[in-house]
Amino acid sequence: MSAQAIYRYVNATYSVWSQNPEYIEACRTTPRLGDPTAYTPAHPPGASPTDNTTFKVGLAGWNANNLPDIMYQLWPCQAWKAFKDSAKPGPRLDAQGSPMFERYPRPGEAARPILDFPILQGVNKISTEVPFWLLEIWFRLEPRLEWKDIDMLMEHTGKRFAQPDKAKFINAKNNVSSRGRRDWYLVS
Repeated sequence: MSAQAIYRYVNATYSVWSQNPEYIEACRTTPRLGDPTAYTPAHPPGASPTDNTTFKVGLAGWNANNLPDIMYQLWPCQAWKAFKDSAKPGPRLDAQGSPMFERYPRPGEAARPILDFPILQGVNKISTEVPFWLLEIWFRLEPRLEWKDIDMLMEHTGKRFAQPDKAKFINAKNNVSSRGRRDWYLVS
């Protein structure tokens, strides 16, 4: 692909990031005829039988052998930069209209409200062993997303993940992403 073709792709026709076709697909929660009903291959479970990632139909078509185009994009477009600087979404609400809070707060901490990111709608739990490429997709498609937003949806069980020090946990997950980028020859 030539530099001009890459430049055209990066500065594509959409002027608002939320209109990016990959973002729209990742945010989709309604299944269509023929959509998969489980991740293929299955995402690995975490430290306990309940430590898994909730299935979301908009993310089901992507796997380690079928990544979205944004994983091959070297520079963010202007729409992405503007979206990153936009306001974060409000809190996620339950069926009664009450704010939802994290289910598994760290020992000694109060439960924090979960923000309603469109890319995470329908995802109620994220495995502590979530594949690095899925984390990378989330962070690239939703630039307002932070580690704490992912951390709030994780079940912290077992010695490895029940660390009271969030900084150590986030550092460990960042190392997983860095090693994944290096092993896959991805530019961060």
